[in-house]
Formats: sequence, structure tokens, C-alpha cells
Amino acid sequence: MEYPDWTIYQRLLIDDYPLVVLAKDNKLRFISEGYYQNIIEFLLPLAEPGEDFVFESGLTRVESIHNQLHQAFVSGQEFGNGVIYFQLRSILEYDVAIKGSEFQQEIERYQQRTGYPATEPFWYVNPNFAGWDGCGHYIPQSSINKIIQVTQQIKAGEFNFPLCVKLFSEDEWDLRFGWAEVTGFVPSVLRKLETIAADYMQFFANQGHLYQPSLVEPCRTKLLQELAAVGLLNCEIPESVYSQLMGTYPHLRRCVDEAEFLWMVGDMPIQEFDLSLDWMVFDPLYPDGMDYAEFRDTPKESLRDTPKESLRDTPKESLRDRALAVFRTAQLEQPETLRMEIHGNQYQLVTGWEGGRIKLLNSIELMS
Repeated sequence: MEYPDWTIYQRLLIDDYPLVVLAKDNKLRFISEGYYQNIIEFLLPLAEPGEDFVFESGLTRVESIHNQLHQAFVSGQEFGNGVIYFQLRSILEYDVAIKGSEFQQEIERYQQRTGYPATEPFWYVNPNFAGWDGCGHYIPQSSINKIIQVTQQIKAGEFNFPLCVKLFSEDEWDLRFGWAEVTGFVPSVLRKLETIAADYMQFFANQGHLYQPSLVEPCRTKLLQELAAVGLLNCEIPESVYSQLMGTYPHLRRCVDEAEFLWMVGDMPIQEFDLSLDWMVFDPLYPDGMDYAEFRDTPKESLRDTPKESLRDTPKESLRDRALAVFRTAQLEQPETLRMEIHGNQYQLVTGWEGGRIKLLNSIELMS
């Protein structure tokens, strides 16, 4: 997750419950992630009396009751005001016996983690109570006490944590709680690929002002090699990967977009196709009337279902087909600039090396 203006100071797992420590201007902020985020972020501020705080969850907004909540928390009393509800719940209560209930699942999770039957009470917190007891979450009292103990140690600058605490790297954390859990792509790998993609894409800025085939070739070669190595080339890219790349890795997402669509249109590994990835960046082969922003936000399943015949009827497809025909007829042994005419317009075709073979890199319309 992204936390604007805050730096992630530490990522900890306490009894399998996540705690993230953020830092900014000598201030610390303690948050959680994942399934238990609401319950941990709700209970943590209640460990100490203090200023009134604002708690928001969904449409629920509660403020100006901090000390009232604190008193109920430290005494283990039940609290409910029609919006927030929490209590210490004994494991002997009725819903423990209900097979598959959340309470029963948490008790089983406790036993798997500790190796002992649960005897302690569990905190039950429902921040959106609204009169219905059943849509909250549970956490053992000992676990929330440990989380509170660790936060107090960090505030005091003490880092001799109990054995229940595990420190996680960014990659380990993302595999457990982030997009990497779904996609398998950890942040360190994606940052490396983003840097490589940015080095490649710089040649296409300002309408290709810096573009020179000989300079682009090594950057393109490295990019394609790295994408192939991690399984992001010559295949359908899951939507989860595009979601992971959005925002944080813009150059990588653009390159993956273009490479996937080039593979779809060529219907072969892009290394074997006569069009270079450069062509895609200069003149993307999107369906007629679609720009990159629309293509980027269109589910790939929709694009894959687009009949190739409808693509061939677009002017860009006609240009591509004519350029490929001229290029293949030329049977070049060295890169050359070719000329062609289509729809009454004159074009120069730029060719160059890619992966040991000559490919079409770009088409430039000549002004009459």
C-alpha cells in the first residue's frame, strides 16, 4: 500500500498480526493491513488515554469519545453505542460451537500458532455495529496486548522485541499482504524493471526527439530479455498484474501493454515478428478511435476478443500491412530507409537491428 508523505519505518508481524510503523517529521504512526486492519487500528489508540480521535470505517465516523472508549478497554468492559461495539468474549460462548463460525476459526488459528488450546478471552470488535452482532472480527487478548507492548517500545526507542515479533522486508511483506501475494512480482523486481523500461521509453519522449536506432537497440534488448525472464513477454498478462503496475510503475506498464498487444496482433513470439516494439510505442496498434489511456483502462479480455478482421480495416492496420509487405519484399541484409506510398501519402520506413535480425522500427510520413 502507498502512504503519501509517510515513510515506512518497520514492518512487523506479531503473533501473525500485521503492524506497520510509519515515520514523518519525527512522528510515528502505527497502522495495520489486511483482514485485521480495522480491529487493530481501532484498539491501538485505546491503550492509552489521550486526546479525542476520529475513527472512520466505511460510512462510520466516530469522534470525541476517546477517553470513554479507553476506560472500557482497559477494564475489559463491553461497549456499544449503536455504531461501535466491542467486548472481551469468552471462548465458552455459544458461537464457538458453531462449525465454521469466525470465532471458531480464530480459536483454531490460535491453537495452530501456539500448539495449545485457547483458554483466554478474545476481543470482538465491530466498528459498523448498527445493531447487528456478527460482522466484526476477533483477536486474542494476549495478541493485542503484545501489539500494544511493541508500539510502546518503539515509541520509547526500544527494539528488543519479544520472540513473537518478526521483522519483514518490503518483498516479504508484499508476498504476505500485498499484490505480490496474487501476482508473484515483488517490489524490488518491479522497481528494477521500471528503471529498465524508463531507460527505453526516454527515447520516445517529445515525439522521439532523442530517438536513434543504434542507441535504442541495447535498451530494447535488455528490456525484452528481462521481461521474458520474469514471464511478462509473449503471453496474456493477468489483470491483477496491470493493477499492480498502475501508478507506481508507469513505464513498465506501458511497455508490457505494448508488448502484449504486439504479441496478440502478430500471433507469434514478438522476437519472430517483423515489427519491433519501437513501432508499437511510436504508432500503437489500438482499435480504431482508441488512444493509449483508453487502451490502458480497457480490460484485456475485451481486446483479445476483438476480431482481427475489424482491426485490419483501420487505417493504422492498412499502414502496417503495407509497410510489412514493402519490408518483406526488400529482403534487407543491412538496415536501410525504405519508401512507400499508401492512400496517396508518402512514407519513410525506418529499419534497424533487434535480436540479431532486421525489423521495422517506425514509419515517418513525408510532407508534400
